[in-house]
Amino acid sequence: MRGVRRHISLMRHTLSLSFAKNAFWFLFVALLAIGSSSCKDEKDEPDNPFEIENNNSQNLSVTINSDGSATGGAVFQRVNEPTFYLDYVKYIIYNAHLEIIDIDRVELPAVPKLYAEVTLDGTLYKTRSLSRVYSSGPFQNTKIESISIPNTVQNIGTYIFAGCSSLTSISMPASVTYIGDNCFYGCSSLKKIIFKSDIPKRTDDWYGLSSLYSISSKPVAYVPKQFLTNYEQSKFAEYFSEIIGY
Repeated sequence: MRGVRRHISLMRHTLSLSFAKNAFWFLFVALLAIGSSSCKDEKDEPDNPFEIENNNSQNLSVTINSDGSATGGAVFQRVNEPTFYLDYVKYIIYNAHLEIIDIDRVELPAVPKLYAEVTLDGTLYKTRSLSRVYSSGPFQNTKIESISIPNTVQNIGTYIFAGCSSLTSISMPASVTYIGDNCFYGCSSLKKIIFKSDIPKRTDDWYGLSSLYSISSKPVAYVPKQFLTNYEQSKFAEYFSEIIGY
């Protein structure tokens, strides 16, 4: 009888050890699977394409008061009746809208603020263009590092960002319908361009993207998922190292 009890006790001990080993093994496998899935998700998940917009929104607006002060602490300086500087970027009132035509090359920060809407003398103006008015584009050969184009801009002229060797990222709004020749020529540090819209019906309207050929290491394009196939099957695909949908 004593031997039977001892045998039963040994069996219980063996079963307990076996159960503990199996439980430990299943726990190990489960943790391994979770870790693998986590690593896969981290690998598959692209860098946040909108990091640029944390500091530089596409819908900034400002009101210039009668005493020359500006809301939100913006720096305003009137040049003459149609032109003024706002946060070291020069605007001109043309055909009831605004065009960006120049910058203060001494004071302009590495991440400039571009305004979509400016209320001046009681009138609301929207920024429609980045224009090459003088011998070079307004941001040409500057040390800007990232820029977010206002969501009211339709035209980006020739040579606007040419020679910006420190520029790493650009956010393009859905409103852009034209990108001028040599717009990104010499932007040797450009890593990503964020698009908010589908490709234009006339691809030549974005001919300026061809200047990305001047960059030895092509940037990544981030595009809306619903338009990903259109970008991949367009001639723009060859201008980028990768096209990622978000």
